[in-house]
Amino acid sequence: DCNIFDQSLEEVLRNFWFDVNSIDIGWLYIAKEYAEVDGVIRSRPIEIRRVHPALIELDLDINGLPKNSHWVCYLHHRDTPLSSSGKCSECQRELVPVMYKMYRYARGGEGQNWAYLLDSEVISAKKFHTDELYGWSPILTILEKVLTLIGMDKCFDEETEVLTNGGWKYFKD
Repeated sequence: DCNIFDQSLEEVLRNFWFDVNSIDIGWLYIAKEYAEVDGVIRSRPIEIRRVHPALIELDLDINGLPKNSHWVCYLHHRDTPLSSSGKCSECQRELVPVMYKMYRYARGGEGQNWAYLLDSEVISAKKFHTDELYGWSPILTILEKVLTLIGMDKCFDEETEVLTNGGWKYFKD
């Protein structure tokens, strides 16, 4: 099992692959355990989960840039990020910027609903559309093309004139 839900790694990867092929983006969360070893922070994966695409997003600042909105300590305060860089109040280590935030259901109906994740804890993949954010699914891309063609059909009819090298002519000619 690769997570608390008793899913095999194969099952998690199949769900991830389904997301990539059906909605053009898939997300994997690698939960890690952090520890200090000989003065260096080390991580060890403890579980792998497929994240529903509607529950995760980039943690952006007011200018739309990632890694500028929240900071956390590897070892402490993972659930309560700070809104500025600095040092951890418990271990005095430099805080690291958060890249993603993932919605989670509130425990007992109360409390904070976001988990703040580092870029090394999340894997995302796209198949059809690449950009800095999320992109469109193939279905939305096709819909956009169809609507463009319908609009063109309504715009250009037999009475539409266009300017050519030879002067104005009807579009039908």
